Amino acid sequence: MKVTIQDIIAFLPFEEEYRQKIKRQLIEIDSATRISLEDQLWETFDALCDLYYQKNFQKGLYEMGEGAKSFGPNFYKRIREETDKEIEMDMTKKTTAFGIEEVREKLQKYIQEPK
Repeated sequence: MKVTIQDIIAFLPFEEEYRQKIKRQLIEIDSATRISLEDQLWETFDALCDLYYQKNFQKGLYEMGEGAKSFGPNFYKRIREETDKEIEMDMTKKTTAFGIEEVREKLQKYIQEPK
């Protein structure tokens, strides 16, 4: 899955007002500041992905303790794949909803424009 900065903005748990502010800033600010902001967004995204992994790792350890899963040679690989799949599903949900909302806003502006 290819991830864009717009996908990250939609995925991160920001209030809608803050999300719109970031989008405006990315357009209005100079390139050096934009690069810095994008780096911060990527770092935040990476930290959130690490939290997903840690959660799934703990879940895997718990399931091993319960006897539901075995450790095996592919334990870490399986946890990473499950985490990647979970992140991709969550991103798809959030970015789709975010994209639909953007289209709705543009259509409303278009309808409200005097002809």
